[in-house]
Amino acid sequence: MNRKQRRAAAKSSKQPAPARTDTRFGWFAEHMDQMRPYPATTDATCPDCGARFDHVAAKMVHQHGCPIAASYEAASADDKAWFREHPGETVRTRTPTMGELQQQMLMAGLELPDLNTDVHYEPGGEVVTHYLSDDCRVRNFSSAVLLVKLRAGGC
Repeated sequence: MNRKQRRAAAKSSKQPAPARTDTRFGWFAEHMDQMRPYPATTDATCPDCGARFDHVAAKMVHQHGCPIAASYEAASADDKAWFREHPGETVRTRTPTMGELQQQMLMAGLELPDLNTDVHYEPGGEVVTHYLSDDCRVRNFSSAVLLVKLRAGGC
């Protein structure tokens, strides 16, 4: 029962609202296989800062000022702020940022598209963020896509 439901229950009856039942960790345990990270790629290199995959940290460790890292961290901070503003919610669905898609492509060992062409790339689909605790959230990119649009004058 989320916060809105508890408040509605408290208003509609004189009995105290039922306690919050936290099912986030159970959901996470049940869906762990679907949320496993991409297999570690040894040749993933960030085109902006030259960062390579760190096998010890199991992630890309970007240089300070890298635009891909900045976009990825900004999206994480935005998710954190959103969950603080919506304390009863445990799931958020939103459109991915370009930096998030680029980071996911790097982690999957895919080559990033050249953004300086007659083709316009736009993030699409959705990212589902699951709140686990104040400092722990899991983002699922399984339905995120990179949309390709030809600029004016293209065929």
